[in-house]
Amino acid sequence: MNMSQEFDQSLQSAIESKKLKFIDQAKESILARLRSIIEYKIREKIAPHTVTEEMELSQYYVDEALEQHQASGKPSHGFKSFSQFVAEQ
Repeated sequence: MNMSQEFDQSLQSAIESKKLKFIDQAKESILARLRSIIEYKIREKIAPHTVTEEMELSQYYVDEALEQHQASGKPSHGFKSFSQFVAEQ
C-alpha cells in the first residue's frame, strides 16, 4: 500500500467515525425531545384525563429550563422539577 492509499483509508475512517458520532448525537437529541411526548401519551393511555395537555406542556417548559440551567454550569439551586420529584418517590 502506498502513502496515498494509506491517507485515503485513514481519511475515510475519520469521516466514517465523525458521521457515526453525529448520527448518535442526533438520535440522542431527538429522543430527549420526544421523551416527554411519549411519556405523556403513555400516561394518557394508562390513566386518561389525569394529566391535561396544559399541565404536561407546563412541565415540559420547567424541565427544559432546569436542563438549560444545569448545562450552563451555574450554581445549582434547591428546586427540583416535578419529574425529578416523582422519580425520587
